[in-house]
Amino acid sequence: MKRYHIALILIYFCSCKENDKKNFETTPPQSISHFTIEVARDTFYSDEYVRGLATLNRPFFKKPTSKIIVVLEADENQPLKKDLSNEYNIPVQGFHNLAFDTINQKWFKSYDFKKTSVFGKKYKNQGQRMIRGYIMEYITKEPPIDSIYSNDSVKKYYFEKKIYVKDSLPLK
Repeated sequence: MKRYHIALILIYFCSCKENDKKNFETTPPQSISHFTIEVARDTFYSDEYVRGLATLNRPFFKKPTSKIIVVLEADENQPLKKDLSNEYNIPVQGFHNLAFDTINQKWFKSYDFKKTSVFGKKYKNQGQRMIRGYIMEYITKEPPIDSIYSNDSVKKYYFEKKIYVKDSLPLK
């Protein structure tokens, strides 16, 4: 069984290297999870920030030490595609890792600041919603804030997280 998993992982990584444009992964199976996405809870009120935490558990790049940025679709009416083919055609929001985000560092002292990012998003409409985005692992000196970077210095991990949004906060 162990050999089977190793063989699948090797085949997967080899197939990724053949296509530089596809330098990303969708949410991997739990047994080989590279990252964790957590939200404060599963139900939120409309116009309340959905607070989340992304943690890179197993970096793709070993040396030099990699860092992450979280990118979310900004408009749920223009969803991010799983293959990231529309990432440059829709509005997105970026969230730096805790090494840059000094405001949130105090809440996550035991985490690796370079591999952890706090993010947030508001939803106006009620019902089942999906947080869509990706974690961009990078090894450049500066965060890749635009589309100009080498594919051998970034790795993208697509994710989705279901939440439920209900009517606004009750007045006290």
